[in-house]
Amino acid sequence: MVQKQDFFEPNLLPQYSSNPSLPQNDGPVASLLRKFQLAGYRDIFFYSTASGLPMPMADPRGAVAQGLGLLDWVEGQAINQAKIFLDIEAWKAETFGQDFKTLADYAKVFTTFPTPSIVQTWQDDKIFGSQRLAGLNPMTISLVTLDGARGVKWDDLSAKLSSQINDDAIKPFLGPDATIKQAIGQNQLYVTDFSPLGAATAGKDAPGWQKGNKLQAPIALYVRTQDFAGLQPIAIQLDQTHVYLASQASQPGNKYKWLMAKIFIQCADINLNQVVNHLTFTHLIEEAFALATFRQLATRHPLNILLTKHFAALLVINELGILALISQTGIIQQIFEGGLDGSQELIANAYKNWTFDDMDFPGDLAKRGVDNTDALPYFPFRDDGMLIWNLLGQYVSEYINLYYTSDNEIVGDYELQAWAQQLGGVLDGGAGTVPGFPKQIATREQLAVIVQRIIWTAGPQHAAVNFPQIDYTTFIPNMTGATYLKPVDGDVDEATILQMLAPKAQTEVQVKASYALAGYHYDQLLNYDLNADDGSDAIVKKYYQQLTGTVRNTIVASNNQRAGQAGLLVYPYFLPENIPNSTSV
Repeated sequence: MVQKQDFFEPNLLPQYSSNPSLPQNDGPVASLLRKFQLAGYRDIFFYSTASGLPMPMADPRGAVAQGLGLLDWVEGQAINQAKIFLDIEAWKAETFGQDFKTLADYAKVFTTFPTPSIVQTWQDDKIFGSQRLAGLNPMTISLVTLDGARGVKWDDLSAKLSSQINDDAIKPFLGPDATIKQAIGQNQLYVTDFSPLGAATAGKDAPGWQKGNKLQAPIALYVRTQDFAGLQPIAIQLDQTHVYLASQASQPGNKYKWLMAKIFIQCADINLNQVVNHLTFTHLIEEAFALATFRQLATRHPLNILLTKHFAALLVINELGILALISQTGIIQQIFEGGLDGSQELIANAYKNWTFDDMDFPGDLAKRGVDNTDALPYFPFRDDGMLIWNLLGQYVSEYINLYYTSDNEIVGDYELQAWAQQLGGVLDGGAGTVPGFPKQIATREQLAVIVQRIIWTAGPQHAAVNFPQIDYTTFIPNMTGATYLKPVDGDVDEATILQMLAPKAQTEVQVKASYALAGYHYDQLLNYDLNADDGSDAIVKKYYQQLTGTVRNTIVASNNQRAGQAGLLVYPYFLPENIPNSTSV
């Protein structure tokens, strides 16, 4: 196994046996040392009062402390940055003084990096639909239902839709007698509704055409047909005036209008994913759990030993992210539709409606109505993800049961209960509060679910919303961070589309950012030693072997099948070697 450096080894703090131990089992001297060590950590890892973000964030000194033990991480990041520099500089030299004349010109940016396959397929409707299920953002697609018990209620959705979206929109796909109500009853209608964007206002100096206005909140509808495992787009509504139907795309003059509509959807998709699903709901929310762990669980606590493997570089990358992304001159301001002000509003709105239960992977799938494999047979994020989710659940349960022989030991673990109280908002005047987190942990089963969610979010969930960037956001026509032309009422041609897309300067920033965030993997899920002879290392090795054996083989076989079907995308992002332990990039 690859052994990574521990996140932080403070030589100034007292050293004692590192064998895992519950606090209630320690003698007086060991207990005193635990308290002394925690007091030292609380002087290093404390809550920031100046982050400007709505969730608990660490003071920058915590990032500095964590970074002291991450020289290999720094080296890996530096090598990745050097590769990016070589590619971009070669592109700039080859195209010096030239603007984009054709859509194909955007592919010239790949000089040393491989050209992603999306360059050849991005205009295909089925590929467009498959990106909702196996692309950058698999978190927005929802089933449309009549009662709204799962997915999106049709009455609520239809109230937003133009009268142009009616039964005629689905007849070319589901037959001349098909109706929307019938399609809903048979679990065939799906939607991506970007209404969260419409609740935010783009900054006055945002890069796109929407500056100073409420962000566009487009809606796209898809159907699942009997002859295709994925989803096919049938209608796109940018607003009540601009509505586009797939069935009309082949009519004279409509090819580029339909392409224009899809580009607006893709732009909404990257904005919602990068600002909310990626930045907010993996990077930023994980920081509360890391801080509570450092502050309340001694370094010899079994939960600290496990979780710190999944917090490696988290504080460092988040602090760098705040400096490089969330600033007046940062990447968000330069390339995203809302600019800094609009994106910060998106973050605040999203977190206001979020609770700890939203970190539950199968719960989220069920809530969106996309957990039914019969209704939606192709959903790689769901299917590959459930393999890993279930394995992590078994791993965490076995690890916890190694140290806690009964629920009474859970209740009696005063460090664990302080950890819960920190996250539940009881300690430090509510500092560190995670909405919906329990104020007490009563059972081993409850603790296992909590830890499973934290590890899932830090590793696989972050991998899913981060690493597809190389395949989907480095080619700007597929996903531009902002649009530079409002919806066109008249004729649309390739020249019009070029005016919509990121210019050369913004293209450079987006490509650099995509490779910087997704071009480097620090480590590999469960590929670590716990440095103990109490049986814990045997447990992690057991599940690492299952992950890289049975689970990986299943995903590889699934991808081989996906690769053989036109219109479907392979999904390499849940291969074990592509999932780091932590949100470290």
